[in-house]
Amino acid sequence: MNFKEVYTSILKARGLSQTDVANMMDTSPSAVNQVISRQNPKLNTVVEHFEKMGYMIVAVPKGSKIKEQSFEITE
Repeated sequence: MNFKEVYTSILKARGLSQTDVANMMDTSPSAVNQVISRQNPKLNTVVEHFEKMGYMIVAVPKGSKIKEQSFEITE
């Protein structure tokens, strides 16, 4: 999955909209959309957004099993 697919999957899994995330981040929905639409967003931005949605970024050894309700960004 690419970043945009993972982000939107997390939104769906959490029952959130871009507006909900914008409210949590004290920003506008268009600013959230800009982050989602970026090809290669900054890691600190991704961490901040994912934490607000109840997710965290972790590094695991390549080839490890990904736990249920987890997402792998491959692109």
